[in-house]
Amino acid sequence: MVTLFCYAFRFANELGGKNLLYRIYLFFKNIFCVSYWKFISTKEFEFNLIYKSTNFTVYLDQTIDIHVLGEIFIDKEYSFNYGGSVQIIVDIGSNIGLSCVFFNILFPNAIIHAIEPNNKLRQKFNKNTSHIKNIVLHNLAINKSSGEALLKLGENHLSSSLLVINHSNESIVVKTETLESFFRINNLDCVDILKFDIEGGESFILSNPFYKVHTKIIVGEIHKHILEKNNISLPQNSNGDDGWHFIKKVVLNNRVILFGSKKHRSDVK
Repeated sequence: MVTLFCYAFRFANELGGKNLLYRIYLFFKNIFCVSYWKFISTKEFEFNLIYKSTNFTVYLDQTIDIHVLGEIFIDKEYSFNYGGSVQIIVDIGSNIGLSCVFFNILFPNAIIHAIEPNNKLRQKFNKNTSHIKNIVLHNLAINKSSGEALLKLGENHLSSSLLVINHSNESIVVKTETLESFFRINNLDCVDILKFDIEGGESFILSNPFYKVHTKIIVGEIHKHILEKNNISLPQNSNGDDGWHFIKKVVLNNRVILFGSKKHRSDVK
């Protein structure tokens, strides 16, 4: 109960704007919704929120949704210095679209290519991102080869993965593309931000030098034990002027976020 109240306080304080009465309202709404989902059933609730002076609306229907929202907007796992102009973003593992909402607030004119293979999340994704004009949803997964693969669906469809996950109780067949083929099909020569949250699937990205040539910034959650199991080392800083620089940020629950950018970009520190 203490954890619930602390989280609700942070939620209201971070996303409730400057109006004290609205923050109080949001505090109690958070507690009510989480309690409803836990003790009664799933039900969709509308949340009108404010981030960086921008108003936005999201639709959540289970506790895990509000946790994902918190990871992005409260724990600020994707908050880094992205530098100057951002025109194209590829979001791998978009889930219900909350990361797309985040990047759209930061870069309202950027085109977002959202990749989410779990078709069961499409309706929630479309509703949460309906206000974003420059967004394309691709119903596929990034893999080491193009074709089809089994997507293991985690609890509440949060941690779906092409790799084996212990709590997987359901699988679906999904279309797959390599990162190279996805870029080629969508006429992407170089993207400004490549974000990933794919439950170990980042190994398919980090093991391939393609991203270093065709992206300017990468950011995403890494699962060190999965990378080690596949004999994949974390990327290292390059010594050359045109090399890459990487930093790691540990956020709540020991999640590790990797941020990498090309050193020669003067607008990225």
